[in-house]
Amino acid sequence: MHLVFYLLIALLSIACSKSSTDPSKTDMLARTWQVDEAIFQQAAITATAYKKGASSNLADFSKLRLTFNSNGTLNSTDEGGVSSQGTWKFLNSETQLEIKEGTDPAQVFTIGRLSTSNLDVSLAQVSQGATTTITLKLIPL
Repeated sequence: MHLVFYLLIALLSIACSKSSTDPSKTDMLARTWQVDEAIFQQAAITATAYKKGASSNLADFSKLRLTFNSNGTLNSTDEGGVSSQGTWKFLNSETQLEIKEGTDPAQVFTIGRLSTSNLDVSLAQVSQGATTTITLKLIPL
């Protein structure tokens, strides 16, 4: 009798258990993102240029939108409200994100964090020997 009881409990727990699989990075990325915060860093100087909802920002990223589609296409709206299309793909074991829009050269962002609720990416640019790193902290629209 005890053996039947334990078998029944085991079968019920297997039948009721949920099959959980973590979403892929593509699944986490495929949505429309807006800027929550933009941080600029050059040498020892770090400045928050934009924070969503703040009254005095150095830059206005409130219109910037990035819509990543799971098929590798991208729809974007820049900070001036101009829309464009492009492509995206993961690089370097999904630690980098390449974005290519129109005839512009591809830009490669380093992914700091990617989940269904946060996308943090950084882009380093060198100009006149100085490296400026721009970090965008994005949240879903």
